[in-house]
Amino acid sequence: MSSIPEEKTSTTGNGIAVVMVPLPAQGHLHPLLQLSAHLTNHGIDVHYIGSATHNRQARHRTHRGFHSLIASSSHRLHFHDLPFPSIPSAPPTVNPLLAFPSHLQPSFDAAAAHLIPHLSSLLLSLAPSHRRIALLLDSSMPFAATTASLIPNVEIFVFYPCSAISSLFFLQQSLGKLDENPILPGLHTRVSIHDCISDVFLEFLFSQMRSQTAVIAGRIMNTSHAIEGAILDQLAEEWKVERVFAVSPLIPVTAVDGEHHEDECVHWLDQQPTASVIYVSFGTTSSLSSEQLRELAAGLAASDQRFLWVLRDADRCDVFAAGPDARHVNQEAWTEQEEILKRSVN
Repeated sequence: MSSIPEEKTSTTGNGIAVVMVPLPAQGHLHPLLQLSAHLTNHGIDVHYIGSATHNRQARHRTHRGFHSLIASSSHRLHFHDLPFPSIPSAPPTVNPLLAFPSHLQPSFDAAAAHLIPHLSSLLLSLAPSHRRIALLLDSSMPFAATTASLIPNVEIFVFYPCSAISSLFFLQQSLGKLDENPILPGLHTRVSIHDCISDVFLEFLFSQMRSQTAVIAGRIMNTSHAIEGAILDQLAEEWKVERVFAVSPLIPVTAVDGEHHEDECVHWLDQQPTASVIYVSFGTTSSLSSEQLRELAAGLAASDQRFLWVLRDADRCDVFAAGPDARHVNQEAWTEQEEILKRSVN
């Protein structure tokens, strides 16, 4: 950790700035923006960088409690819209065998190709007026660490948006430790990394890791010690680091400053018995086939349980671009399933 002369301290009061570098996919954009909100609320300036489209996407979809959280500190959150080239926004594919969003790969490649010079300029502009800068890289964007390695008052942290147990399993598999499972010895079957991530994206990650030699100051996990404490300890041992931080939950779990939001789903949920509703969602990267939709609808109808089902296509590179849905649903068959579901709920 370098010592920076005090006269270079920023006028913000604490002399610290944080620069966020997310992977341009919603499950990565969202938690880093939530973390940004918490940091600004503690008096720290945060610089959130990405393409104009992905910064807009992150702001548009962030939990509504976010706006209340930063009501008094929004001036500390700075969005940097970097000039990315036009990226084809292909519709998502429906692949029952691999749910990875391969159609988003052009966004990932563009970020790796065009972000470094802009990130370097930003860090160099911040360095003289701050005694310390924390560069928080998404775990899928390690290439950006090289940019900061020559700036003495920059510390590099890696943020993991997924669970600690998934990080541990994937780390052990990448190291060839397929038979080791000290935390859950009774778990004999696990999902392979190749069943979750495309070969192209794996090469995208490994090519970055091979060329990355910068010192990592710490690892930040989107989880809590109360849930995954033993797994966090095991990760620290595997990484041979002491600084592993758990920062979840990032999403506000209660109304902020007495603010309450009302919508149709919340109103309906408030009328249901405690712990009686099943929530069904496959996230922002998966599109289901017609057959999968029918089977899921039939299963929900047969369960005789209350449920909320989020049904959507996977994101595109540009979620604001118009285009046909990837979902190939026979409309007559789907309408029939909707009627079954309505009868099962009523």
